Amino acid sequence: MRTIRAIHVSTEVMADFGRAIRVTPDVCPDAESEIQTYYGQLAIMESSDAVQIGICVAKRRPFVVSELEYHGQTAELLFAARGDFVVPVTGSVEVDGVKRPDLEGLTAVRVNQGEGIFFDKEVWHWTPYPLASTSDVLVVFKKETPALDFISFKFDEHVEMTVVD
Repeated sequence: MRTIRAIHVSTEVMADFGRAIRVTPDVCPDAESEIQTYYGQLAIMESSDAVQIGICVAKRRPFVVSELEYHGQTAELLFAARGDFVVPVTGSVEVDGVKRPDLEGLTAVRVNQGEGIFFDKEVWHWTPYPLASTSDVLVVFKKETPALDFISFKFDEHVEMTVVD
């Protein structure tokens, strides 16, 4: 089994996959007053259709990746509302005319509570792996994505993710 080490979400880590959703000192607010600081465009999700917003209560399990999912028509936001998590992510390679996950480029991304990860469409990923017993993950994507735009790929060889604090 191959092992990959989880790295903390950042602009650099997400450059090929989407956006890091985090408020850091270098992020300028869109509006600021005595009652709020508003960061309104940390990522832009384009959609002419309805968007669904949900919570995934991810459950602790071994940090072993055996499957990834892909959405060809929509981007997706995973935001750590409660608890930290790790999520595997990679781009695609084409094999015999079919898009498959780029297993050589597979990256484990750590997302701490209060941060998020915005996947561009056509990025392979999987259900978050919480660092505690559970993690509440805000999930946002085009309505009916799980039913109409969900492609999965099961690995021949599993990949283990390691987390270092």
